[in-house]
Amino acid sequence: MTFRLIVRVEAEADLVDAARWYENERPNLGIEFLSEARRVIHNAVANPFLYPAISRRPQAHRALTHRFPYWMFYRIRHGAVIVFAVLHAKRSDRAWQERV
Repeated sequence: MTFRLIVRVEAEADLVDAARWYENERPNLGIEFLSEARRVIHNAVANPFLYPAISRRPQAHRALTHRFPYWMFYRIRHGAVIVFAVLHAKRSDRAWQERV
């Protein structure tokens, strides 16, 4: 089965905010962050069950980027991988739970 990708507006804003922060830290670091985020999201779309489910109701999955301390949170629904949050790993679990 081929899954399609849906990135919610909130998750897209998370990506832009993080990329801007990294870009301010060092030129091109924001681009590197976005590249890593894209790799993780691509892996989730290619195999949605690759990353562990962290809740059952509602079901949500979490993938950690390798180089940057960010979690990608997504759901699998109706043939789509829906990315609903991209949050720093030190953020409270409440942050992603409010978005599900």
